Amino acid sequence: MQQPAPLRTDGDSFVKRVWQIAGIITLVFLILWICYTAVNVLMLILMSILVAVFFQRLAGLIRRKFHWSPKLSLATAIIGTILLMVLVFWFIGAQIQQEFAQLTEQLPQLLQQAKSELGKTGVGKQIIDGMGSSGSGQKMTPAIQRFFTTSFGVLGDLYAILFLGIFFTISPQTYVGGFLKLMPRKARPEARHVMEETGNTLGQWLKGQLFAMLVVAVLTWAGLAIIGVPLALALAIIAGLFNFVPNIGPLISAIPAVLVSLPMGGNAPLFVIGLYLLVQALESNLITPYIQNRMISIPPALILIGQMIFGTLFGAWGIILATPLVAILMVVLQELYVKKQEPEIAAPPTTK
Repeated sequence: MQQPAPLRTDGDSFVKRVWQIAGIITLVFLILWICYTAVNVLMLILMSILVAVFFQRLAGLIRRKFHWSPKLSLATAIIGTILLMVLVFWFIGAQIQQEFAQLTEQLPQLLQQAKSELGKTGVGKQIIDGMGSSGSGQKMTPAIQRFFTTSFGVLGDLYAILFLGIFFTISPQTYVGGFLKLMPRKARPEARHVMEETGNTLGQWLKGQLFAMLVVAVLTWAGLAIIGVPLALALAIIAGLFNFVPNIGPLISAIPAVLVSLPMGGNAPLFVIGLYLLVQALESNLITPYIQNRMISIPPALILIGQMIFGTLFGAWGIILATPLVAILMVVLQELYVKKQEPEIAAPPTTK
C-alpha cells in the first residue's frame, strides 16, 4: 500500500524562505564586492560604451546624409575614424610627442622656478612651508612627471577601450539581449526602454562634449600661439582633453601652461592665466549653455556633487566619468521613479 507524502509544515516553508533571502543578499553583496574591486575594468567598459555610442551616432549621421545601408554606414564610421586618427598622428604626432617629452623633462626645473617665485612673497612662503611640512612638495614633482608620462601613453587601456567599443558597436543587440536575460520577464520591456533612453542621452551628451573639447583646444592653441608660449600644441591638447572633466579639468590643465610660461618672464604667466580664464568663461557661459539647450541639460551643481561622490568611491576614474555616470542615474531615476510619480502628483484630489 502506497504511503501518503508527508505534509510540509509552516516551519519548513519559513526556513526555505530564510535561506532564499540569505542567498539573494549574499549574491547581491558578492556582485557589489566584485564591482568595487574591479572598478577600473568597469570604468573601461563604460568608456568603451561611450566609444560605441560615438560610432553609432556617426554611422547614423552618415546614413542620413548619404542614404547608405546600416552596415556600410557603420563600417565607414569605424574605419573612417581610425584612418582620421592615424592621419592626424602621422602629420602632427611627432611634434606632439616631442612637445610632451620636453614638457616632462622641464617639469622639475619649472616647479623649482615656481617655488622660488612664490618664495618672494609672504603668502607664497606660507604655502611653501605648508607643503614642505606635509611632505607634499617632495611628492609633487614625481607625481606630475608620472602623470604626463603615463596618462598619455596607456596604450593597453586605449587598445581595450577601442576594440571593446568596436565589438559593442558591431553587435549591440547581442550584449543588450544578454543583459536583459538577467532581468525578470515582466521587467524586460521596461529595462530595454531604459537602456534605449540611456543610450540616447549619452549620445547627446557625448556630441556636445566633443564639440566643447574641440573649441577649447582650438581657442587655447590660438591664444598660446599669440602670446608666444612654447609647446602650445601640447598644452592645447591637454586643455581640450581635460575639458572632458567639468569644473576640475580646466583648472588642472592651466597648471602646466603657467609653468611653461614662467621662463618667459614679464607678464607672460599673467597673460596665460587670463587666457585660460577667458576660454573657461566662454566655455561656461556660451558653449556649454548652447550645448545644454540643444542636447542635454545637467545641473552644474549635480555634476560637482557627482564628482565628489564618485571620486570618493572610484578615485580618478570616478572624477573623469562623473558626468556620464550622473547622466545615466538621471535617466534611470526619471524612467523608473519620477515618471511613475508624476501622474499621481498631477492628479487632483478626489472628493467623496
